[in-house]
Amino acid sequence: ALYALTTLSGGGGLIFGWAKPVPINPRHFSNYRRDTALTAVAGPASNFIMLLIWAFVLRASVGMENSAGWVAEPLAYMAVGGILINAILGVLNLLPILPLDGGRVLASLLPPKLSLAYAKLEPWGLFILIGLMVTGILWPLMRPMLQLAQTLAYSVAGLM
Repeated sequence: ALYALTTLSGGGGLIFGWAKPVPINPRHFSNYRRDTALTAVAGPASNFIMLLIWAFVLRASVGMENSAGWVAEPLAYMAVGGILINAILGVLNLLPILPLDGGRVLASLLPPKLSLAYAKLEPWGLFILIGLMVTGILWPLMRPMLQLAQTLAYSVAGLM
């Protein structure tokens, strides 16, 4: 957080992709391809778990409206934000573009020769993602999955 504040206050401008990847040690994998895919799925899975937690927080805030409205309203706003942010991060991270987690999963599922060829696209992944954003293609690609994730979260939490 301190890095972000100093960069933004120092005129560093827009920061894109400044999250650091979680270091893994593939020497501990018994099956490299399978375990790489499982490790990659952990990131989006954590977003979807947090999305569900926020959905239950939203449900709890709805139940507090009459007794503690002063707490319920801000809590509901935070929960809706938490649901949206985690849905966006989870769905974005599942896109099959390297170096995103979805790209890692796809590379693990492809036959070895095709996986090696696909891995060569990784240096271009960020440019592909930015290109999808700039052209407006990214949002239509993500929208159906975002709506599905949010609808499922609301449904599981008993809000629909």
